[in-house]
Amino acid sequence: MPSDAVPRDKRDIILVVEDDPGIGALIGDLLTKDGWETELLRMGRDALARLETIRPILVLLDYILPDMNGKDFVARAASMPPFIIVTGMGDERIAVEMMKSGARDYLIKDRNFFDVLPRTVRRILEQIDSERRLAQANWALRESEERYRLLFQNANDAIYVHGISPEGPGKFIEVNDQACRMLGYTREEFLDMSIPDIDVPEQRERVPSINRALYATGRAFFQTEQWSKDRRRIPEEVSACLFELQGKNLVLAVVRDITERKRAEEEINRLLEAERRKISELTHSNALIAALSHVAARAGAAADPDQVMDTIGDQLRTLDLDCLIALYEPDAQVFSIHYVSVPEKHRSVAERFAHSKMIGFQIKASRLKAYADVIEGRRSVFLEDTRAVAFQAVPQIPKPAFQKALEAIGIGPATLAAALPLAVDNEVLGFMVLWGAGLRETDLPVFSAFASQISITLRQTNLFIEIQNARRQLEILSTQLLDAQENERRKLATELHDNIGQVFTAVKTNLQAFQLAAAQPGLRPRLDESINAVSIALDQVRTLALELRPSVLDDFGLVAALNWYLERLAARSGFAAEFRADPPDVRLPAMLETTIFRLAQAALTNVERHAKATRVKILLTESDKGPSGKGERCVEVVVRDNGKGFRVSSALKRASQGRSLGLLGMQERTRLAGGEIRIESKPGRGTEVRAWFPITSGKTERLP
Repeated sequence: MPSDAVPRDKRDIILVVEDDPGIGALIGDLLTKDGWETELLRMGRDALARLETIRPILVLLDYILPDMNGKDFVARAASMPPFIIVTGMGDERIAVEMMKSGARDYLIKDRNFFDVLPRTVRRILEQIDSERRLAQANWALRESEERYRLLFQNANDAIYVHGISPEGPGKFIEVNDQACRMLGYTREEFLDMSIPDIDVPEQRERVPSINRALYATGRAFFQTEQWSKDRRRIPEEVSACLFELQGKNLVLAVVRDITERKRAEEEINRLLEAERRKISELTHSNALIAALSHVAARAGAAADPDQVMDTIGDQLRTLDLDCLIALYEPDAQVFSIHYVSVPEKHRSVAERFAHSKMIGFQIKASRLKAYADVIEGRRSVFLEDTRAVAFQAVPQIPKPAFQKALEAIGIGPATLAAALPLAVDNEVLGFMVLWGAGLRETDLPVFSAFASQISITLRQTNLFIEIQNARRQLEILSTQLLDAQENERRKLATELHDNIGQVFTAVKTNLQAFQLAAAQPGLRPRLDESINAVSIALDQVRTLALELRPSVLDDFGLVAALNWYLERLAARSGFAAEFRADPPDVRLPAMLETTIFRLAQAALTNVERHAKATRVKILLTESDKGPSGKGERCVEVVVRDNGKGFRVSSALKRASQGRSLGLLGMQERTRLAGGEIRIESKPGRGTEVRAWFPITSGKTERLP
C-alpha cells in the first residue's frame, strides 16, 4: 500500500529511540523517503523528557538502551504513544511481555529488518488511523447514524462499545454482528452483560492496569481470553480506545479472534519441541556411537577373547551398563556363560543364591527358542521382562532363589535389557545381554551395530589364537625335524666313516698288496687304476661324512668347528680367511652350537657358490647386549665377505617362490632358536650375515 494512503498531519512525528547512530540514521532515511518526519534520540531519559513536550504519532523503541530497557521506558512514560519494539534479540518471552504492555508490534534487527520496517510502520499507522476514524465516527454518531452503523456492522473484527469507570469496565452499550458470531451471544444478551461477565478469571487481575492505560493514554492494546456462550475460551487481541459521548466515558474495543493464530503458534511450538527432542536424541546417539566405537577399538586391541570381554565389560560400565556374554558350543548345543561384568562381590552373592557358578554355566539352546532371532544371529531384541526370559532359560534353579540372584547383579522387576546376537557370516558365536541405567530402547540399532563389531573382534582373536597354536606346533615339529636331521646326519657320518670307509681302506690295502705281487705286465695298470678309483671314493666318503656332521663339532666344540670349516673351505676356494672368537674358548649348549654352525655353513656355501670373494671373515662374540641394545646375554655370529653381493629383497622373493631355500633356511633356524638375523648386501659391496642368539641354558662353558 503506498504511504499516501495514510492520512497525516504536518505536526505528526515518528520518534526513533535507538542507541546505535548508524541504525538510527538508516531508519530515519527509510521513513523520510516514505514522507514522514522523524526525530532520533539515543538515551531513554532524553526520549521520556521529549514525550512531555510532543505527542508523536508513533515511537520506534529499541528494547536495549544504554540507560534502561524498553520495559522500564514504558513503565516510566507518563503517557505512552503507540510504539513498536525494535531489538536485536529474538526472545519470544520479551516479545510477549512487551506486546502485553501495549506494543503494536515487535521487530527483530535481522537481515530482513530494513525491508520489513517500512511495511510495518505503514500497517501500524493505518491501524492507528483506523482507530482514530472509529473514534471520530463515534463522535459523529449524532450526525450520521447510518454511516456509523455500516462501518460498525461490516467490520471484520468484533467491536464492543461499553462503559468504563475508574473501578473497571461497565456494561455493553453496543456490539456488532461479528461480536455475536464470535462469542455466540445475541445482541440482547450482550446488552444485558458487562465485560467482567465474559472475561476469564485470570483476566480480572489485569483490569486495573488496562484501565490506567486507557485513562492515561486513551488507548490500550492487549491480549485476553473470554468465555463464549458454550463455555469455550476464545483467545483475543484487543485494541481499545477511550472516548467521551454525551458526557460519558466510553470504550470502543476492536476485538480479533486469534484462535487460529494461537493454534498455529502451539503447532510451531510443538514442532520446535519435537525438533529439540530429535536433536537431543541425535546428540545422545552420536555420543553413544563415539563411546561404543572407543569400546570396540579398545577390545580390538586385546590379544585373546578373555581380554576382549574384560575390555568390553570395563568400558561399558563407564556408560552405566552391565553385560553378560555367552558363547555357543555347537557340539553340545548349549550357550556357555564366559563373562559377566558385575563386580565380583555382587556376582558371589548371586552365585550363593543360585548355588551355581556363573562363569561356565550352560544354557540349552532349546530353552531359548522363543528368541530364535537372537540365538540364530539374525537381529537384536529389547527385553521388557528380563527376569521372565531368565526364568524360562534356566528352569532348574528355583524361582525365589534365582530372583534374588538376579537382583544381586542389578536385574529387578522393571529392569530393561537388550539381547544382541554375536554372529559373523551366518556363523553363530553366541549372544550378549546388556542392562543398566544407560540403556534406552531407541539405542537398540546402535548397540546392534556394536555387537556386530564385537563379533568380528571375537572371531579375529579366535583365528589369531588358532594361528598362534598352529605356529607353535609347527615350530615344535620344525625343531624336532632339525634334531632328527642332525641325529640322522651324525649316524650317517659315523656309518660312512667307520664302516664304508674301513671297507674302502681294506680294499685299497688288498689292491696294493696285489700290485706288489703282480708278475704279469698287463695286470699292473689295471691294479693302479683300481687303487686310484678306491682312493677317490675313500676321499669322497670322508668328505661326505665331514659335511654331514663334522666330528670336530661334537668333540671340540663350535670354535674349533668353525675355524676348521673356514680353513678347509678357504683352501678349496682360494680366498683369504680370518676367524676370531671372543672369548676364544667359549662352549655353548650343544643345540645352540649346532644351530650357529649350520647357519655359518649355509652362509659360507653361498660365498663359495656365488660371491667370488677374495676375503671372508667369521666373528663369534659373547655379549651382554642383544640386537636391541638391552641387557640380555647372547652370542653374536658374523659372516662377512667382499664378494659381488646381491639385492636382498630380490633374493628373499626368489626364496619365497621356492627357487632358493638357503636364506629362508638361515632365517628359520635362527627364529626357532629364539634369535634374530640381519642380512645386508648390495651389488659390488659384499655381504654380511649377522645373527644374535640368546643364551638361556645357564653359564657358557669354557674349554679345559
